[in-house]
Amino acid sequence: MRPSPLLLILFCMTSTLLWAQDTAGKYPFTSTRALAKEDIEEKSQQELKIMRNEIFARHGHTFKSEDLKRYFASQSWYTASTADASPLLTPLEKQNADFIKKWETRITNTSDFDTFFEIFSNAIEQDDVNKLIELVLIGTDSYFTSADEFKKRYAIEKAQLNLEPFGTPRDLGDEKRLYYGEFYSQVQYQFVIFKKVGCCWYIEALQKAG
Repeated sequence: MRPSPLLLILFCMTSTLLWAQDTAGKYPFTSTRALAKEDIEEKSQQELKIMRNEIFARHGHTFKSEDLKRYFASQSWYTASTADASPLLTPLEKQNADFIKKWETRITNTSDFDTFFEIFSNAIEQDDVNKLIELVLIGTDSYFTSADEFKKRYAIEKAQLNLEPFGTPRDLGDEKRLYYGEFYSQVQYQFVIFKKVGCCWYIEALQKAG
């Protein structure tokens, strides 16, 4: 039995609306695939805010903050239709919104070095390796290529790190170094390297000179 022309029209209209919803906005992929670190790590806090809220906007969320109201009102595809779109998000969209939110929090905590260093110092004092891992620069081109690699290095260094009364890290151009531990030939040669990538500071390495 062939479907009626009316059903075909309704099906096409529904498919078109769903496609338009998934492809609307500047960051449509936030509704169609899982985000990776590479998608967000170079973006500013404001860009991330727009990216995260665009997920809700595609479901007609009505925004309360004036900046988001103005931004989405200027988008031709957006129509406010529900007070809270949270229940309408797919599991993938919820995952991506949470992922972006965590990165926004990271920028708040680590864009300023003093705030970053306080979090680092408290994590060392409390021996909170999970909190330290959140601060580590991990990647194929980095000193640490995995969280496990950092854990192993930290396990070797943590006794000395925990005993050290930290001073102010030295500013060395595009990085800072926190010296600690033993001296060799009158040179303090154990140190932590901190580096700023994009908006955030990271632990880049735990090293020994030579």
